[in-house]
Amino acid sequence: MIDKIQRSLNEAVAAHQTSTAVHRIGDGSPEAWAAANEGHHLNIGPGEPCLSEWAAAGLELPDLLAMHQYRLERTVQSLIDHDFGGAILFDPMNIRYVTDTTNMQLWAMHNQPRYVYVSAEGHVIVWDYVKCEFFSGHSHVIDELRPAIGTAFFLAGPRYQEMTDRWSAEMLDVTSEHQRGNKRVAVDIASHLVFASLNEAGLEPGMTEREMWAMLHSGNIRRAGEWIETQLLSSGPRTNPWMQEASSRVIGAGEIVAYDTDLVGAYGMMSDISRSLIAGGGAGDPHTQSIHAMAVDVLNHNTALLTAGRTFRELTFDSMLPDVDRYRHYSCQFHGVGQCDEYPEIFMPRSWDDVGFDGVLQPGICLTVESYIGDRHGGEGVKLENQVLVTENGPELLTQSSLEMN
Repeated sequence: MIDKIQRSLNEAVAAHQTSTAVHRIGDGSPEAWAAANEGHHLNIGPGEPCLSEWAAAGLELPDLLAMHQYRLERTVQSLIDHDFGGAILFDPMNIRYVTDTTNMQLWAMHNQPRYVYVSAEGHVIVWDYVKCEFFSGHSHVIDELRPAIGTAFFLAGPRYQEMTDRWSAEMLDVTSEHQRGNKRVAVDIASHLVFASLNEAGLEPGMTEREMWAMLHSGNIRRAGEWIETQLLSSGPRTNPWMQEASSRVIGAGEIVAYDTDLVGAYGMMSDISRSLIAGGGAGDPHTQSIHAMAVDVLNHNTALLTAGRTFRELTFDSMLPDVDRYRHYSCQFHGVGQCDEYPEIFMPRSWDDVGFDGVLQPGICLTVESYIGDRHGGEGVKLENQVLVTENGPELLTQSSLEMN
C-alpha cells in the first residue's frame, strides 16, 4: 500500500509542478504566484521556536505531501465503499482534510463562502471565496480552482434563490462530467435550498431519513413554529407498513420518500399534511404509480364528503376505502385539527361498533383527510393527507402543495 501511495504521489506532484494553468496562479501576476507557492503560510511552515523545540524532543516534520495524498485516497476509497460517485463538502474541517487548504475557517462555517467537490475517481475542484485563488496553489491534490457562488443570505441577499440555481447548474455540469455511471452524491452540510436544488437536478445527496426530517424542523423554527409531534418520515421499503419513524437509513435515488408533518407552527396552529415523493424526481415504477393513483382517488373522493350537516356515521360508511384484505390503510379516515390532532376521529367502517361515535359536521371545523395505500404483498407504500375547512359552501382545501410525486 505504501508503494502504491508513493507512486501516485510522485505522479500527482509532477503534474502539479508542471501545470501552467491559470487556475494555479490566480490572476497570473508574480504576486499571485508567490502567494500560492513560496509565500503560502503552509509552505513557510511553523518556523521558530517550533522547529528547535521539536528537534530537541526528537521529533521529525511530517511528510506533508504523502499525508495529503493519503487523505485524498482514503476519501476516494470511502466514496467507493459507500457507492457514491462524488462528494460535496462545505465544512471547513472536511475541506482541510481533503485538500489541505484553509481560508477564514470559523467565518466560513456560517457563511459557506467556499466548497469542494471530489469524485470517486479522485478529481478535486475547489471553489474559493472571491480573489482567494492563491490559497489553493500549494496543494498538489487539487485539479481545478473556481470562483465560489455564495448562496447564504449574507452573500446573496434577496437574490439567494437565483444564486442557488446558478450553484446547482454548475454542480450539475460537474457531476455530469465526472459521475457518468453513478449519480449519488454525498454532502456533509448545506442549506435546505442547496439540498432541494440537488434533488431537483436529479442528484441524490445521500441524506438519511433523519437528516431530511431535520430540514422540516429547521424550516418550522425559522418561521416561528413551535414543535413537531412525531417523526413520521420513511423511505423505500420502510414506507410499507406505515408509521415507521425516521431512521439513519440513506435514501436511495428513485425511492419513495413519504412523510407526515404533524407540525405545530406559528401561533400554535397545526399544519398536518402528508406527501409521498420520488427521491431525485421521476414518475416512479408502475407499482408506485398504481398505488399513488389509488391514494389520490381516495383523497379526492373523501374530501368531497366534508360538507356541513353530514354525520360522522355517513363519513365512516360513505368514504372510499380500497380492499382492506389486499391493502394496508391508515388508522383513521379523517380527524380534526386545531392546535394539535383534535376531535373528531373518524375510524374505519370495521371499527364502528368498537370505537365509532356519531356527530354532525359544522361550518368552521377543520379536518384532515387521510389516505394510505400499502400492498400486503409487498412494495413501497404511499401516504397522502390534506387539511380541509368545512364551510357553508362546501369543503375548502387549505393544503396548497401538489400531490404529484415529482
